[in-house]
Amino acid sequence: MDTQLLIGSTFEAGTEAEELILNPRTGAKIIDLMEASQAQIERAVDAAEKAFVTWSMTTPGERSGYLLKIADAIEKDADAFAALEALNCGKPINAVRNDELPAIVDCWRFFAGAIRNLHATVAGEYLPRSHLDDPPRSRRHHRLDRAVELSTDDDGLEARTCDCRQAIPSSSSHPNRRR
Repeated sequence: MDTQLLIGSTFEAGTEAEELILNPRTGAKIIDLMEASQAQIERAVDAAEKAFVTWSMTTPGERSGYLLKIADAIEKDADAFAALEALNCGKPINAVRNDELPAIVDCWRFFAGAIRNLHATVAGEYLPRSHLDDPPRSRRHHRLDRAVELSTDDDGLEARTCDCRQAIPSSSSHPNRRR
């Protein structure tokens, strides 16, 4: 059983105290698990913050694809997950296999679909971030600084990007507002 920690893109063993994991039904030892040190936790948090910069620039389609891959991987290894969960929690393996794991996989697939249904300003740009001329946002200071402005005239609908940092007219004075 692989129990290493994933920190950034590297797997490593925990370096702190050993935690004995027992089967609650029998009391038998499942494994001795090394806990993460404070330094490993801090490196993991730093790696997650760094990864967020890239993740925040992915499109909803890309995010959805990643979440679907996770669901597929859980489903593919369902028997191994069920055996481990049954051992660790002392519950019947069929309850894990037939009730819990399908619900877990369904949650990943639900959110993979949901991310594609969020409004663009919430979900992020629908085009990869590299298509925009702004530098990447800092990892701790996020704000909406670009949007799409839609306007209509006799020639039809026009869409163009606009800089949201500029003053936005009040709704009462906006030329497209219906009175």
